[in-house]
Amino acid sequence: MGYLSALSIGAFNRKAGRLIYYPWGIFGSGYEVQSWTARRRLAAFGRFSLPLYLFVAVSAALLAGLVGLVLALLCIGLIHAGLIGRFVRHMPRSPERLGFRENLRNQVQERSLIALCSAEFALLALATFGAWFTAGSGSLGGASILLIVLVLPILLLFGLMIREKLRL
Repeated sequence: MGYLSALSIGAFNRKAGRLIYYPWGIFGSGYEVQSWTARRRLAAFGRFSLPLYLFVAVSAALLAGLVGLVLALLCIGLIHAGLIGRFVRHMPRSPERLGFRENLRNQVQERSLIALCSAEFALLALATFGAWFTAGSGSLGGASILLIVLVLPILLLFGLMIREKLRL
């Protein structure tokens, strides 16, 4: 299973025999998915949208710096909210919410320890290279912003995922 497939599957959870989709992860309520067609459509949307959003955010930060990154993230957020709203508008809302630890467990179950450690190592190398690359510039450019805003929180998240995988 590919990395993006595992990410999109992590947004789904089974509770009391029902399949719940959490489009906002731990930040919102879930929706009951009533058919496998809807599940496949939502998973495909997740696999397609994430790389597109990352490409747009990285491009905006590199081309226009902090202002470009902020504007791109706002636009991406609005577009994503509208698309998700269209997908879930006919789905019944679930009263259950997804906890942070439960979300980590969902993500970890779809990945091997080797894959998590490889991703952590690659991100650590990227962060180290980014810090070295931007250290001499003396200003907070687009690469520095990407390092701080995108890479370091993801590095921390993968560390927590590795810890959770070791606990299972």
